Amino acid sequence: MMKANSRSRATKPCASPPLSETEWDFEPVPKDEMDACFFYEYSREYFKRCPTLQKLREQWEACEVWWQAHMGAKPRPTIPKKHKTGFMAFHLAANVLKSKVGFRVPVDFRTFPNVCWRQLRERPRNEAWPVRAGIADAKQRDRSWKSKSNRFHIETLAQLEPADIRSLPGWIHYHEFFHREQDLSNTQYGFFAINLNYPGSEILRAFCEWLEERESERKGSLKIVAKSRGEFRDKLRLLGALRVKNHYRHADLVDYGDSKIRVTAPYSHYPDLVEAANKAKRLITEMFPTEKEAAKIAAAPIEEASGRPELEIIAPPGFVRS
Repeated sequence: MMKANSRSRATKPCASPPLSETEWDFEPVPKDEMDACFFYEYSREYFKRCPTLQKLREQWEACEVWWQAHMGAKPRPTIPKKHKTGFMAFHLAANVLKSKVGFRVPVDFRTFPNVCWRQLRERPRNEAWPVRAGIADAKQRDRSWKSKSNRFHIETLAQLEPADIRSLPGWIHYHEFFHREQDLSNTQYGFFAINLNYPGSEILRAFCEWLEERESERKGSLKIVAKSRGEFRDKLRLLGALRVKNHYRHADLVDYGDSKIRVTAPYSHYPDLVEAANKAKRLITEMFPTEKEAAKIAAAPIEEASGRPELEIIAPPGFVRS
């Protein structure tokens, strides 16, 4: 497959309205925003094929209409039962989006999914908070990835004495508490003894040999792989191809007998565009739950959902917390 750095231009009128380049061209996005932009934009695309998220947004809109009508009332009215799901819609949507990727994707139904990342970052501060939150979360994930304890967490009894950890169950709880965002399905716990009379090189060699012996116990393939900002940019380019392909009629994209794309697009030739679009669709399937799974997550009792502190509960605009 050959990727095109230059973008093709239309040579004759196109029947379809032009697709805004902010929907498919992510080259102008700053490098330090690539991670957050990637998850936000793929979430927007997933929204299009997720009736559960669409229903949550409709319920939020209904709650917002009710709230605007009662905003100035004193005393502050209790939210009617029929609007409680709408009031929690941001939070429930965040639960759906994070279920497979393992961390929150900040969204706000005032702007999501209608406003793309490039436009969202230009919105007023109170509306652009998903950009700030997404960038901060991406930095935290990067720091977490670099943390040695994510790979191999080891502490002696002397180190654990201040925390009063004296048993294996206590150690497991301690490790899991500080690695809540990690997939721990392949994590093994046990005991160790290090004879410091040996030089460090010999101890390291023995550990490497032990680790090689444990490789056969791994469940499935490797799940945690470092992602570069260049990789996120490449995957956003795939998403751009999907949106271009879905937006235009085939006749608007290519002339009969010619594979060269006629509209401005991230790829110059139609076969490359189709291949990239298919890769983007597979990524969406891998990143997000099925509709059945999404509906189950969104149907969780409100009390249960509101008890998850790792996700921020966002009130409708104008709501003042007591």
